Amino acid sequence: LQHDDAFRLQFQAYNQTFHLHLRPHTEMIHQNARIRLHQPDGSVREESLRPQDAHIYTGVVVNAGKSQQRFNEDALGAVRLRLEEYEHQDRFSDVIGWARIMVHGDKLLATNKPDRMVYEGAFTANGQLYHIRRTLNFHRTKLPSDPEVPNPSARSPKHRRSHLIVYRDSDKKLRDRATGIMRMASEVRAGRCGSDDLSYNVRTRRTLQRRHQQSSATLANGSPLHRAVLLRRQQARAPGSAAANCPTEKKILYMGAAADCTYVGLYRSQAEARKQILLDWSLASAVYEKTFSVQLGLILMELRDVTCPSTPASGEAWNRGCSEGYNINQRLTDFSRWRGTRGDDGAGLWHLLTQCSTGTKIGVAWLGALCQTTSLTQGAEVVSGTGVSSITKDEWKVIAHEIGHNFGAQHDCTNKECPCSGSSCGCCPCEGNCDCDGQYIMNPTSDVKTDSFSPCSIREICNTYPTVGSCLTAPGQRKVMTVAMCGNGIKEGDEECDCGSDQDCAKDKCCDGATCKLKAGANPRNDACCDNCQVKAAQQLCRGAISECDIEERCDGVSSQCPTDVYKEDGTACGNSSTSSGLTCASGMCTSRDEQCRLRGNDRMPLTQYCSTSIIQDSCEVLCVNPQQANTCIKLNGQMLDGTECGMGGRCKRGICEGSSVFKSIGSFFKRYSWLPIVLGVLGGICVISCIWQCCCARRRKNAAAAAATMPRNMPAQHSNYP
Repeated sequence: LQHDDAFRLQFQAYNQTFHLHLRPHTEMIHQNARIRLHQPDGSVREESLRPQDAHIYTGVVVNAGKSQQRFNEDALGAVRLRLEEYEHQDRFSDVIGWARIMVHGDKLLATNKPDRMVYEGAFTANGQLYHIRRTLNFHRTKLPSDPEVPNPSARSPKHRRSHLIVYRDSDKKLRDRATGIMRMASEVRAGRCGSDDLSYNVRTRRTLQRRHQQSSATLANGSPLHRAVLLRRQQARAPGSAAANCPTEKKILYMGAAADCTYVGLYRSQAEARKQILLDWSLASAVYEKTFSVQLGLILMELRDVTCPSTPASGEAWNRGCSEGYNINQRLTDFSRWRGTRGDDGAGLWHLLTQCSTGTKIGVAWLGALCQTTSLTQGAEVVSGTGVSSITKDEWKVIAHEIGHNFGAQHDCTNKECPCSGSSCGCCPCEGNCDCDGQYIMNPTSDVKTDSFSPCSIREICNTYPTVGSCLTAPGQRKVMTVAMCGNGIKEGDEECDCGSDQDCAKDKCCDGATCKLKAGANPRNDACCDNCQVKAAQQLCRGAISECDIEERCDGVSSQCPTDVYKEDGTACGNSSTSSGLTCASGMCTSRDEQCRLRGNDRMPLTQYCSTSIIQDSCEVLCVNPQQANTCIKLNGQMLDGTECGMGGRCKRGICEGSSVFKSIGSFFKRYSWLPIVLGVLGGICVISCIWQCCCARRRKNAAAAAATMPRNMPAQHSNYP
């Protein structure tokens, strides 16, 4: 199983089979993401954080009756009309929930033992939120009131080797181990957020409340905008936009994540801590994606050593063990001060993971501090775009909650604050009776029942976003300058080469692994016209033809680079038959629209024909006849090859039909069917000859008729007298 594979995960739990259709979640990790690993000797090892280092997948849960059909379509790369984030919100869809999964035991798939695969994550199905944990991690973070996992000997034979546990948010009762009494989950001691205890947040909350009241003062309660924010997500004015000020197109917030010594110590290694952080961010991102079209990504990661220092390093007071004399609010202030020294490092927020809670406080964050890269001292508090979350069984919910504060959301109201209204509320009231009943992410305690934001939180975040969301970017937009690292196998900066490890460099005849410079007399070693660090002789083949539409290239004896790749003109007839087959050259390939569909098909869905209708003649999209449903088309990802004929004599180029016109369409038609002019010429000649014949015959008939007309009618016969 590769990090960029799409697959279907099926398993049984709660007396039913779940079908998770998953694809790679590669966008979560920035293309220039880095990770700093602090070593026991105080040194720091910096590495690239790559998508292939983490098998993280995103997807949907599909109704059992439609899973196989969707699996077949997914295998072809079918494109959905609705984004995955919103499919499960459509009551007519076969999708019943979202899913985020990290695979740990991916190598076991190669041994034909998929039942031994180890994975973690969460998913929803018909409104229920399910969690999948490794039993090891479940035991690390479980509370005394959490249910016990049966010992392997007490399980059924088929479950004895299982390393996973599945549980639901809706499981209502937990057994109190001290008394043995079953109690409601809401009665069990839950962790709480400490953000309301921060003086800066109290002042900021009042400012934001005044701003929100002013922005909504012109909106009557019955206005379309007021109603829109209360509707379901898919009914808002644009997919992923809950209110007027929220993003209408997908955005990404790239963040930095740090783990102190206590967090890494609980997970026993930096590798395990990294896995947990990546999984947490993928799950927290799901909440923001389906609500605001905002994805949470990672660009920087800072992992401390498993052993806490006896004395924290200067400027890093937050990296210390747990103690009663150092609370979570102080840890946030010290972490904010450290973040302020980093400047604009590409991260719109930094978040600290720790094992150290303070009493029932398990998280804290600065209100409305999104995109704040500098630190601001406010009395004893130091403020920047940061938050802190401590380890819990479902810590991704705590992370999502604290990031919600950074976005400008305050806590949802509980029965302690209600009833209240307007500026008298120190919380975000829900419609109706004010009390949100612990249903949403911004509940002040951790016993959250859903994976959603309340309508009030959505309004607050959307109203705050225009003033604090400047660091959010479109996918693939943000670029980060990184320092070249000689020895990582990647040619960067002013490096002339990079042969990688010492072992690889020992075999390299061209590159000096110590300096990443070319050895004396060596030309660039990766060029096709180089051999043993020297330029190849002229006329040596450097790029062969891959098809009858391609043209081979040969070295010129001067340059180390192979000449530019060229191929036959697009539209040139090719193939083993007459041009009636429709095969022509396109980007060096002998192909057609039908052929491109056929190549995309498989045994389960054999595609044979392109969907050719007058409506989509100009399309450069891959639209093929659906073999599973009569008279329907299936749209696949990607586009037709550049050079494929489209529209009225045009050619596809980067998915767009260019150069289409009526005259080109006529010329292209006769070029493709070159025999047709001959046939038309013969038919035309026959028609001309026929017309001439008809004209001659008509003329003869006309002359005959004229001669007959000169003899008078009823003329008496004349007789000669013979002697």
